[in-house]
Amino acid sequence: MGAYPSKRSREEVLESLKHNNVDQSVIDELTNLPETVESNGLVYNLSLVSTFFSVAPTWTNYEYNYYNSANFKTLFKYEVFTDIMDSINYLKEEINKLESVEV
Repeated sequence: MGAYPSKRSREEVLESLKHNNVDQSVIDELTNLPETVESNGLVYNLSLVSTFFSVAPTWTNYEYNYYNSANFKTLFKYEVFTDIMDSINYLKEEINKLESVEV
């Protein structure tokens, strides 16, 4: 079994989704995620990591989060999903929670 992790830019992920004929609603949801989120005076950048597993049946894990490289911190709890939409929805929910607390 091979595991092939990759960190890609949003543009690379979007291009891959389009190439693989993923539903436009998924592409729109990813497009609408903010590139950065600010919390407690720190700026966190969108981090898109996926890991492809080459054992049959093949699958991909999605580890999407926001990351501050200066402090080596993720903004939200580390979560791994096998469905890209679950990963996107997780980020959207966490951002909404963050915004409701900081208001």
